[in-house]
Amino acid sequence: MASSGAPSSVTCWYCPRLFNGQAQRSRHVVTAGGTGLSQADQGKLGALLLMLEESYNLPHAQRQIARRFPKPQSLVTSVRREQRGVMSARHWMEGGIDIAGVMYKFYFRDLLRTALDSLRAADKIVLVGAALDPDHDGVARRSHTFDSDIFIREQEDLTRLHGDAARVFGVQLHADEAVVSWNGANYVYPVRALVINNRDGGGSWETVALIPHVDKVVGDGKNARARLAVSDGRDDLLQRCLAVLLRDFLEASENGVTVALRTQGNFFFVPRVVGLVVDQVGERAMLGLMGSMSQYNCSHFMVRRGASCLTGCPSPAERPVVSTLEAQLAAALARESDGRPRTRRELSRTMSALPFVPALGAVHGLGTGSMSLSRIVSFDALHVWKPGVFRLIAQRLPAMLSAVCGRYSALQGSVEKTLLVANLRGFELGRLCRASPSAPG
Repeated sequence: MASSGAPSSVTCWYCPRLFNGQAQRSRHVVTAGGTGLSQADQGKLGALLLMLEESYNLPHAQRQIARRFPKPQSLVTSVRREQRGVMSARHWMEGGIDIAGVMYKFYFRDLLRTALDSLRAADKIVLVGAALDPDHDGVARRSHTFDSDIFIREQEDLTRLHGDAARVFGVQLHADEAVVSWNGANYVYPVRALVINNRDGGGSWETVALIPHVDKVVGDGKNARARLAVSDGRDDLLQRCLAVLLRDFLEASENGVTVALRTQGNFFFVPRVVGLVVDQVGERAMLGLMGSMSQYNCSHFMVRRGASCLTGCPSPAERPVVSTLEAQLAAALARESDGRPRTRRELSRTMSALPFVPALGAVHGLGTGSMSLSRIVSFDALHVWKPGVFRLIAQRLPAMLSAVCGRYSALQGSVEKTLLVANLRGFELGRLCRASPSAPG
């Protein structure tokens, strides 16, 4: 695969829809159990349906199942074609990415196209963000992302670059490890996107990519060099998948795009990534930072591990976005050309970064303009949800907020209300991303 991140092969699924009648629509076959019935069970179901229809002694012209599915295997084939039709209608694509001689399948939808479709279909759209006025106690409480400092900063930057007619087209990304069986992988990382300008129903998350997982080393081959190769393979695969996902989004983040809204006419939008909802492991991986043996564990500031959370320490400097990206690029080129460990060690010692350039750094507004690459990282309560553990955290959350905010207290007050609000993230992400008491897989 080329270093640009383009997949070595891309397949767009298309086939005619076969379940085009009420009698042929078998929702149970396609969706039962989340991933659908196995092909063997679909064949058994087809045989059962044919037997039941035959027992009514209907004329052949009235046998809707037999006319469409003359054999049990016909149902199996039709279900597979129906699934491909659904994937085609949602503009899903399949690409092959080669990592160290192993071909990984990457399933994705174009992020820009998916986000624009969400915007075009919306009835309730927010075009301009505004900072909130202070409340009666002098505190400005945020209610949405378009009230945030990041959104306001991007809005001011776009006005300077493109004029008063430009509007921020804000996208949040969410990534979490989960099990998906239909794509042939044991583990995948679903990547979801939320267009914050779309306020229909409070906004909804769309799955835009399924990043494959690189298996760990087992058996006799487990040594330091093999573990490093697996770690590098995971980082390389992640960044290449993100580069493919963001390919058209990158160009639009520089030049903008005109969108015809359903209710408000044509507007000039410039897309920006204004939120990255991940756990700390995903956060470090997406930004190309070390996850273990790191001396600078904070993605936002350059504070050493031994000096963090200590009273009397001077305020740390913010992580320099441009110099970090340039150092990562130099280390990545050195790693691919001759594999010199010296550059890699220097990068890890001074910045706790990896020799992989984060694809998000190419998005305008993150690696340019307001330099918000590290600021977009958001905390997600869904990642720390576990029976007992999460309740322990929630019980201490109001007291922690009271200590942090001084004389102010947690807005929700009680432990019960804090638990309820903390669990709302699971409902926002929808049916396919629910917190589970067990580990992924």
